[in-house]
Amino acid sequence: MVDSGTDKGADREGKKRPSLRIVLIIGLIFIAALGGIYLFLSTRHMTDYSIVWEKQDTAMTDPGTTFKGYEIFSGGIINYSKDGASYSDKKGDAVWERSYQMNSPKAFVREGYAAIADIGGTQLYIFDTETNTGAVETSYPLVDAAVSAEGVVYTVLTDGSAEYINAYRADGSAIDLSVKSLMTGDGYPLDISASPSGSQLITAYVGVNGSSIGSSVVFRNFDDIGQNADARRIVGGFADEFEGHYVGKVNFSTEDHSQAFFDG
Repeated sequence: MVDSGTDKGADREGKKRPSLRIVLIIGLIFIAALGGIYLFLSTRHMTDYSIVWEKQDTAMTDPGTTFKGYEIFSGGIINYSKDGASYSDKKGDAVWERSYQMNSPKAFVREGYAAIADIGGTQLYIFDTETNTGAVETSYPLVDAAVSAEGVVYTVLTDGSAEYINAYRADGSAIDLSVKSLMTGDGYPLDISASPSGSQLITAYVGVNGSSIGSSVVFRNFDDIGQNADARRIVGGFADEFEGHYVGKVNFSTEDHSQAFFDG
């Protein structure tokens, strides 16, 4: 007869856990494999590629052109300079071109609409994916602009002592609204963003609060909801949340969601 205790002892011997040395070896092999994969991905060179399309824009490559800007727009690219702008679609085909004379052009895009404003000047052009839909000559120099997915364009203008937020339709016609702000009141409108429909506007202000400079974010609604607010269409805002901070960017990502970005 075989002693059962001997069987149990042999069974325990067969179920011993792997030694620490084996575990370490397996771990080192795993780490080495990960390192090899990382090295391969970070140093590999692509040897096969294809050019989808290319275009040589003589106006943009002219050495006499002192300013050149680019914006991705509806799958294509807007090229703009002080002398004009053009749009090429995602296939590289030229869609529209517009000549103008600006000192400091800046492009603003949102889905199927774009606006090019002469910052410090009074010219503003509005475009869709097919043509130049409208042109605006503002009453005061432009400071900033924002365009909605429906083609509504908001502008920040200045007369040197105050700033004004005005709005225009895609065809360039003025919308009957104007919001005035002073540094000693709301503050200076540092950044603006329109909701996709164009009915809402978020503005980041920096202003003087007593002896210190503070930031605030203000929401305006120019639709039916805003009609129940004051004449300036303010429906909400935040200030205490940004105490001691500086709000430099605001953004409407959807009709119901917006973001404010601040230092710290």
